[in-house]
Amino acid sequence: MSKKGFAILGAGMISALHADALKNSHKAELVAVCDVSEERAQNLVDKFAPSAKVYTSYDEMLNDDKVEVINIVTPNHLHTEFVLKAAAAGKHVLCEKPPAMSLEETDQMIEACKNAGLKFGIFVQCRVREPIRLIKKALEDGRFGKVLRVDAVMKWYRDGNYYLTDAWRSSRKCGAGVTS
Repeated sequence: MSKKGFAILGAGMISALHADALKNSHKAELVAVCDVSEERAQNLVDKFAPSAKVYTSYDEMLNDDKVEVINIVTPNHLHTEFVLKAAAAGKHVLCEKPPAMSLEETDQMIEACKNAGLKFGIFVQCRVREPIRLIKKALEDGRFGKVLRVDAVMKWYRDGNYYLTDAWRSSRKCGAGVTS
């Protein structure tokens, strides 16, 4: 079975999690990374997929035949534009949460991918964290017996520095903040 060619759009903080998952996949291969900062894109490629191509133009990356699926990990307010362009180019999409800034934009993305016969998914990176994987394995192994109901609370703490690491993280119009 040949591996699916994945690209990552956005080489910021969360991109390493996506690149690492692709590096460890038997079904996917990171073939391209695109970011407005060539240096950030190159650093991600150097660490996780040295044979992947670096782009600073999303439109150029969309023309790469090796790219079949795009992981969109840009600031929240940019997701809609990039998903719609990916769908128009015939690329499947995995998008970081939240998918968009409004339900209307989310519906547009879903419809565009559906009309193009493409898969569209939202990625919640918490599910690949080790504690979550261990809980899943324990459930699969039957360690908890017959499970009738589960409630979980996951508390995250981010100090003020997190919101200053990239300008968009402190901008409401970009979907930043603890309630977005």
